Amino acid sequence: MFRSGLRRGLVVLATVVVGLLAVTVPAHAGPAVLSSMKPLAVKEVSTAELRALIARGGGQSLTLGTQAVMDVTCYLLVGTPYGGGAPDADVLVDGAVYCDDYVDVATLQVQLYRGDSLVASDSATFPYTYGVYGTVGIADCVAGSYFGAATAVVARYDLYPPVIGATKRSVDVSIGCGSPPVGIPTPPNCSENPQLCARIGD
Repeated sequence: MFRSGLRRGLVVLATVVVGLLAVTVPAHAGPAVLSSMKPLAVKEVSTAELRALIARGGGQSLTLGTQAVMDVTCYLLVGTPYGGGAPDADVLVDGAVYCDDYVDVATLQVQLYRGDSLVASDSATFPYTYGVYGTVGIADCVAGSYFGAATAVVARYDLYPPVIGATKRSVDVSIGCGSPPVGIPTPPNCSENPQLCARIGD
């Protein structure tokens, strides 16, 4: 009974933490928002690989439990925004949280910013998973300086602390959108506009 109540309470806690960090994007914010959020059903990285990633830096480590007894190590990553190059090209950012053992609940939120404006955001929560991978973005390029952010909250109820969270921000990157395609000019109608079709030497 106590364990069941604890589980419910921790799920609520994890939901509240992510809710407090979430920012909604207005429906009229501009280009259509793209999103894909997927749970990791199998272990993608080993403990050794995770610790190598942590040693190299670039992400944020989260540890549930203590190494003296048992622990679960997770690694939060956010990529550099990419895409653009043409007016109709997508601008996207990837985020992920990988764990070296299963967690009872994992929530990931991925956000894309242009300057100081949030232009795309989505989050998803999955039970009994090794992590979450997500991509968000906009469907039509708008030139500017972009960065991404990822927030993860993971829970494993038989460890202490049972719930832990972190946020990671990417570097800024300038993304251009190219120029709109230039139409091929229509040849003049010489019978209607003979002055546009004068022969060379006339």
